[in-house]
Amino acid sequence: MLIPIKFDSVNSVAELQPGCYRWITSVYANEITTIVVHEYSLRDALSSGPQCIDLFIEVTDGIQFVADFFRCSDGQWRDCHGLKSPNIEDLLPMEMAGCTLIQHFEMKDIQWGQL
Repeated sequence: MLIPIKFDSVNSVAELQPGCYRWITSVYANEITTIVVHEYSLRDALSSGPQCIDLFIEVTDGIQFVADFFRCSDGQWRDCHGLKSPNIEDLLPMEMAGCTLIQHFEMKDIQWGQL
């Protein structure tokens, strides 16, 4: 949704409400399994929570995959397969278990859509 990698997803950035968003990039890793997760998110500049998230996951044996998540108007999170939950943790790939935050970057604010 946010990163330029093609994959099947029910989510679309076209669903994002117009407004000011902060682009955030974080890296998580699991030292035991050597899994690395790159997280790209847009956070509403006026609230504390992200509105959409892309994950690029690199697994130990060279396998890579992408997942995305979108906060719907009802406050629930929806994953790329259409599953919904009020808690994003319920939707995260199991590969993220045991990962800890390594780096966190807050980029510039961007204006999205027509106000």
